[in-house]
Amino acid sequence: VSCTNFKITSDVTTLVYEFKDCSALTSFSFSDESDFSNLTDLGGMFQKDNSLVTLDLSNVVCTSKLVSINDLCASCKGLTTLYLPSNLQDSSITEISGVAIDCIKLRTLYNLYLPDGFVQFGRFAFGWVGSIGPDNAINVIGFRVPNTANPATIFANKVYEMFKSFSNVIWPETTTSIAGMFQGLIHLTHDLEIPSHITNCTNAFKGCTGMTHVHSNWNNSYTNGITSTDCYAGCTGITHIDNENVITFEGKE
Repeated sequence: VSCTNFKITSDVTTLVYEFKDCSALTSFSFSDESDFSNLTDLGGMFQKDNSLVTLDLSNVVCTSKLVSINDLCASCKGLTTLYLPSNLQDSSITEISGVAIDCIKLRTLYNLYLPDGFVQFGRFAFGWVGSIGPDNAINVIGFRVPNTANPATIFANKVYEMFKSFSNVIWPETTTSIAGMFQGLIHLTHDLEIPSHITNCTNAFKGCTGMTHVHSNWNNSYTNGITSTDCYAGCTGITHIDNENVITFEGKE
């Protein structure tokens, strides 16, 4: 069953559990003529829709009234690719929990554009109950680094296994600290190139034991100086700096 061009009006304030348990739903899209101006909650909208493989919500227009996407695709066991709204940063979401819990095939996530003031991912926000290996972790395409009071809390709540990479990264000028932000993401393979306006990257990638590729951020110039204590502490598996292999084999063939 396909549901395309689903149109909502300004009268709609919530879509909580709207398509929950629609096991035959194979595809979905919102109409470009939808009015999302009063939408507050997408919680559980597609929960347990196991036939969905790709879900594209990129044309949802977020406003400050949107406060939750929790459990959006929880237990969609066939889902491999998820597109979040392309202006998620304009919402008032401060925590994301259970969005794709038990989505055992999810590998690619688009538009993780965190709004300023974002506090944390809840437990198993984008994973499933159980151990996640490096081959099962998620590649994020489109990530916004938010300006937040305590960046170390964002990934601190048992999400350390969920993410493998972040690309197409947006760095707002208002974001100056990433202290502890990515600490302990054990399957993260690549760091992020830190822009010149950042002033604090203490512990930013500390304990990312799966990291193999890094930028030579320590050689960059920073407009207001930078505090970088233990930025890469515990990253013992690094093999490439600026994509150049720095491991030399000196043994006998």
